[in-house]
Amino acid sequence: MQTSLEYTYRLFSMNATNKSGTYGELVLKVGLPPSKPGKPVITDASFAAQTIDISWLRPSEVGGWPILTFEVWVDDGAGTWPAVPISLEAS
Repeated sequence: MQTSLEYTYRLFSMNATNKSGTYGELVLKVGLPPSKPGKPVITDASFAAQTIDISWLRPSEVGGWPILTFEVWVDDGAGTWPAVPISLEAS
């Protein structure tokens, strides 16, 4: 197998006279985890607006497939993490 390729599997059963219909397909994308993004840095903050903007450098290696989203996890300031991250589309 090779990274950045997509392999499709189909399964049939056969007896002495016939082949079945296929139950479906399994698609497997082969890749490696992307490298870490750069450390986030604060680019703007406003106490009045209660906002903090951050930025980071894209990972240098994508693992064979384009990066689609980034997950940003933000604790509540008291060390409690949310159940789900903020998901940002990669552009």
